Amino acid sequence: MRGTLAERLIDFYLDLQFPYELPPGFRVMNPFREPRVQTTIQKFYLRFLDDYRPRRVLMGINPGRHGGGVTGIPFTDTKRLVGVCGLEWDGPSSHEPSSEFFYAMACYRGDVSSFYGKFFSFPVSPLGFLQEKEKGKWLNANYYDSPQLLETVRPFIVASLDRLASWNIDRTVGFCLGQGPNLRVLEELNHRYRWFARIVALPHPRFIIQYKRREMTSYLELYWRELLA
Repeated sequence: MRGTLAERLIDFYLDLQFPYELPPGFRVMNPFREPRVQTTIQKFYLRFLDDYRPRRVLMGINPGRHGGGVTGIPFTDTKRLVGVCGLEWDGPSSHEPSSEFFYAMACYRGDVSSFYGKFFSFPVSPLGFLQEKEKGKWLNANYYDSPQLLETVRPFIVASLDRLASWNIDRTVGFCLGQGPNLRVLEELNHRYRWFARIVALPHPRFIIQYKRREMTSYLELYWRELLA
Protein backbone atom coordinates (compact mmCIF):
# COMPACT_ATOMS: atom_id res chain seq x y z
CA MET A 1 0.00 0.00 0.00
CA ARG A 2 1.20 3.47 -0.85
CA GLY A 3 2.01 5.88 1.94
CA THR A 4 0.91 9.53 1.75
CA LEU A 5 -2.61 10.40 2.83
CA ALA A 6 -3.49 11.23 -0.77
CA GLU A 7 -2.26 7.87 -1.99
CA ARG A 8 -4.15 6.01 0.73
CA LEU A 9 -7.38 7.88 0.00
CA ILE A 10 -7.05 7.28 -3.75
CA ASP A 11 -6.43 3.56 -3.22
CA PHE A 12 -9.40 3.38 -0.86
CA TYR A 13 -11.88 5.13 -3.12
CA LEU A 14 -10.84 3.48 -6.38
CA ASP A 15 -11.43 0.08 -4.81
CA LEU A 16 -14.60 1.03 -2.91
CA GLN A 17 -17.58 -1.29 -3.22
CA PHE A 18 -20.67 -2.01 -1.15
CA PRO A 19 -20.77 -5.79 -0.55
CA TYR A 20 -24.19 -6.07 1.12
CA GLU A 21 -27.74 -6.36 -0.17
CA LEU A 22 -29.75 -3.27 0.69
CA PRO A 23 -33.34 -3.31 1.95
CA PRO A 24 -36.06 -2.95 -0.70
CA GLY A 25 -36.46 0.61 -1.95
CA PHE A 26 -32.81 1.60 -1.49
CA ARG A 27 -29.82 1.53 -3.77
CA VAL A 28 -26.16 2.49 -3.54
CA MET A 29 -24.77 5.66 -5.08
CA ASN A 30 -21.16 4.96 -6.02
CA PRO A 31 -19.60 7.80 -8.05
CA PHE A 32 -16.15 6.21 -7.92
CA ARG A 33 -16.98 3.87 -10.78
CA GLU A 34 -17.02 6.79 -13.21
CA PRO A 35 -13.75 7.59 -15.04
CA ARG A 36 -14.36 11.35 -14.68
CA VAL A 37 -14.61 11.00 -10.90
CA GLN A 38 -11.60 8.70 -10.69
CA THR A 39 -9.51 11.32 -12.48
CA THR A 40 -10.89 14.14 -10.34
CA ILE A 41 -10.23 12.54 -6.97
CA GLN A 42 -6.67 11.69 -7.96
CA LYS A 43 -5.99 15.29 -8.99
CA PHE A 44 -7.68 16.67 -5.88
CA TYR A 45 -5.94 14.50 -3.31
CA LEU A 46 -2.53 14.72 -4.95
CA ARG A 47 -2.85 18.50 -4.99
CA PHE A 48 -3.95 18.99 -1.38
CA LEU A 49 -3.07 15.92 0.73
CA ASP A 50 0.03 14.34 -0.81
CA ASP A 51 2.19 14.26 2.32
CA TYR A 52 2.48 12.57 5.71
CA ARG A 53 1.08 15.29 7.99
CA PRO A 54 -1.42 13.94 10.58
CA ARG A 55 -4.60 15.87 9.79
CA ARG A 56 -7.82 16.13 11.80
CA VAL A 57 -10.92 14.55 10.26
CA LEU A 58 -14.36 16.11 9.70
CA MET A 59 -16.95 13.36 9.32
CA GLY A 60 -20.16 14.08 7.48
CA ILE A 61 -22.99 11.64 6.84
CA ASN A 62 -22.64 10.18 3.35
CA PRO A 63 -22.19 11.64 -0.15
CA GLY A 64 -25.15 13.60 -1.46
CA ARG A 65 -26.47 13.70 -5.03
CA HIS A 66 -25.17 17.20 -5.78
CA GLY A 67 -21.89 17.21 -3.86
CA GLY A 68 -19.69 14.21 -3.22
CA GLY A 69 -22.10 12.07 -5.21
CA VAL A 70 -21.07 14.03 -8.31
CA THR A 71 -17.40 14.88 -7.76
CA GLY A 72 -16.38 12.06 -5.41
CA ILE A 73 -15.01 14.59 -2.91
CA PRO A 74 -16.87 15.14 0.38
CA PHE A 75 -18.77 18.44 0.64
CA THR A 76 -17.53 19.47 -2.81
CA ASP A 77 -19.93 20.36 -5.60
CA THR A 78 -18.70 21.22 -9.06
CA LYS A 79 -18.98 24.96 -8.38
CA ARG A 80 -16.50 24.77 -5.50
CA LEU A 81 -14.36 22.16 -7.26
CA VAL A 82 -13.67 24.59 -10.09
CA GLY A 83 -14.01 28.00 -8.42
CA VAL A 84 -12.26 27.31 -5.10
CA CYS A 85 -10.13 24.20 -5.60
CA GLY A 86 -9.00 25.23 -9.09
CA LEU A 87 -9.64 21.87 -10.76
CA GLU A 88 -11.19 21.30 -14.16
CA TRP A 89 -14.57 19.61 -14.56
CA ASP A 90 -16.07 18.61 -17.89
CA GLY A 91 -19.33 17.13 -16.63
CA PRO A 92 -22.71 18.53 -15.57
CA SER A 93 -22.58 21.37 -13.05
CA SER A 94 -23.95 20.99 -9.52
CA HIS A 95 -24.70 23.16 -6.52
CA GLU A 96 -24.84 21.72 -3.00
CA PRO A 97 -25.80 23.97 -0.05
CA SER A 98 -23.51 22.03 2.29
CA SER A 99 -20.59 22.72 -0.03
CA GLU A 100 -21.30 26.45 0.13
CA PHE A 101 -20.81 26.55 3.90
CA PHE A 102 -17.97 24.02 3.95
CA TYR A 103 -15.80 26.05 1.61
CA ALA A 104 -16.73 29.36 3.21
CA MET A 105 -15.47 27.77 6.41
CA ALA A 106 -12.38 26.26 4.78
CA CYS A 107 -11.31 29.67 3.45
CA TYR A 108 -12.43 31.71 6.46
CA ARG A 109 -8.97 31.85 8.03
CA GLY A 110 -6.78 31.31 5.00
CA ASP A 111 -7.11 29.54 1.70
CA VAL A 112 -8.21 26.08 0.71
CA SER A 113 -4.63 24.75 0.58
CA SER A 114 -4.00 25.90 4.14
CA PHE A 115 -7.21 24.25 5.31
CA TYR A 116 -6.47 20.91 3.68
CA GLY A 117 -2.97 21.04 5.10
CA LYS A 118 -4.53 20.55 8.55
CA PHE A 119 -7.93 18.95 7.97
CA PHE A 120 -9.86 16.77 5.55
CA SER A 121 -13.33 15.28 5.31
CA PHE A 122 -14.26 11.62 5.34
CA PRO A 123 -17.94 10.59 5.53
CA VAL A 124 -19.13 8.15 8.16
CA SER A 125 -20.44 6.20 5.17
CA PRO A 126 -18.13 6.84 2.19
CA LEU A 127 -20.85 5.72 -0.24
CA GLY A 128 -24.21 7.41 -0.64
CA PHE A 129 -27.71 5.97 -0.95
CA LEU A 130 -30.89 6.67 -2.87
CA GLN A 131 -34.42 5.83 -1.77
CA GLU A 132 -37.34 5.24 -4.09
CA LYS A 133 -40.17 7.67 -3.46
CA GLU A 134 -43.54 8.19 -5.10
CA LYS A 135 -43.82 8.02 -8.89
CA GLY A 136 -40.55 6.11 -9.18
CA LYS A 137 -38.34 9.00 -8.11
CA TRP A 138 -35.04 8.15 -6.44
CA LEU A 139 -33.99 10.75 -3.88
CA ASN A 140 -31.01 11.17 -1.59
CA ALA A 141 -31.07 9.07 1.58
CA ASN A 142 -28.95 9.20 4.70
CA TYR A 143 -27.52 5.90 5.94
CA TYR A 144 -29.64 6.16 9.12
CA ASP A 145 -32.96 6.96 7.40
CA SER A 146 -34.39 3.55 8.22
CA PRO A 147 -33.43 0.98 10.89
CA GLN A 148 -33.03 -1.68 8.20
CA LEU A 149 -30.73 0.50 6.13
CA LEU A 150 -28.61 1.40 9.15
CA GLU A 151 -28.18 -2.22 10.18
CA THR A 152 -27.17 -3.16 6.65
CA VAL A 153 -24.68 -0.30 6.35
CA ARG A 154 -23.18 -0.63 9.84
CA PRO A 155 -20.45 -3.21 8.98
CA PHE A 156 -19.48 -1.13 5.94
CA ILE A 157 -19.12 1.93 8.17
CA VAL A 158 -17.01 0.02 10.68
CA ALA A 159 -14.71 -1.36 7.98
CA SER A 160 -14.30 2.10 6.42
CA LEU A 161 -13.52 3.85 9.71
CA ASP A 162 -11.15 1.04 10.70
CA ARG A 163 -9.28 1.75 7.49
CA LEU A 164 -9.28 5.48 8.18
CA ALA A 165 -7.93 4.99 11.70
CA SER A 166 -5.05 2.89 10.37
CA TRP A 167 -3.67 5.88 8.47
CA ASN A 168 -1.46 8.64 9.81
CA ILE A 169 -4.26 10.91 11.02
CA ASP A 170 -4.79 12.91 14.21
CA ARG A 171 -6.87 10.59 16.40
CA THR A 172 -7.00 12.85 19.43
CA VAL A 173 -10.33 14.20 18.15
CA GLY A 174 -12.81 13.44 15.39
CA PHE A 175 -15.30 16.08 14.28
CA CYS A 176 -18.84 14.93 13.59
CA LEU A 177 -20.74 17.21 11.22
CA GLY A 178 -24.31 16.83 12.41
CA GLN A 179 -25.65 16.84 15.96
CA GLY A 180 -28.47 14.32 15.49
CA PRO A 181 -28.44 10.73 14.22
CA ASN A 182 -24.97 10.98 12.67
CA LEU A 183 -23.56 11.91 16.07
CA ARG A 184 -25.45 9.16 17.88
CA VAL A 185 -24.22 6.48 15.49
CA LEU A 186 -20.63 7.74 15.47
CA GLU A 187 -20.44 8.06 19.25
CA GLU A 188 -21.86 4.58 19.73
CA LEU A 189 -19.39 3.02 17.32
CA ASN A 190 -16.44 5.07 18.54
CA HIS A 191 -17.15 3.99 22.11
CA ARG A 192 -16.75 0.39 20.97
CA TYR A 193 -13.91 0.69 18.44
CA ARG A 194 -11.94 3.64 19.89
CA TRP A 195 -11.02 5.27 16.60
CA PHE A 196 -10.79 8.69 18.26
CA ALA A 197 -10.06 9.79 21.81
CA ARG A 198 -13.14 12.02 21.68
CA ILE A 199 -15.84 13.13 19.26
CA VAL A 200 -16.77 16.81 18.91
CA ALA A 201 -20.10 17.59 17.26
CA LEU A 202 -20.60 20.58 14.96
CA PRO A 203 -23.82 21.75 13.28
CA HIS A 204 -24.23 20.28 9.83
CA PRO A 205 -23.36 22.68 6.98
CA ARG A 206 -26.71 22.14 5.28
CA PHE A 207 -28.58 23.04 8.47
CA ILE A 208 -26.61 26.28 8.72
CA ILE A 209 -27.23 27.29 5.12
CA GLN A 210 -30.90 26.31 5.18
CA TYR A 211 -31.93 27.68 8.57
CA LYS A 212 -29.17 29.90 9.97
CA ARG A 213 -27.72 31.73 6.98
CA ARG A 214 -28.11 35.13 8.65
CA GLU A 215 -25.93 33.87 11.50
CA MET A 216 -23.33 32.31 9.23
CA THR A 217 -20.41 34.31 10.62
CA SER A 218 -21.17 33.05 14.11
CA TYR A 219 -21.11 29.48 12.84
CA LEU A 220 -17.84 30.04 11.00
CA GLU A 221 -16.32 31.28 14.25
CA LEU A 222 -17.79 28.29 16.12
CA TYR A 223 -16.25 25.85 13.68
CA TRP A 224 -12.80 27.37 13.94
CA ARG A 225 -12.88 27.57 17.73
CA GLU A 226 -13.53 23.84 17.85
CA LEU A 227 -11.21 22.88 15.01
CA LEU A 228 -8.25 24.61 16.65
CA ALA A 229 -9.02 23.70 20.27
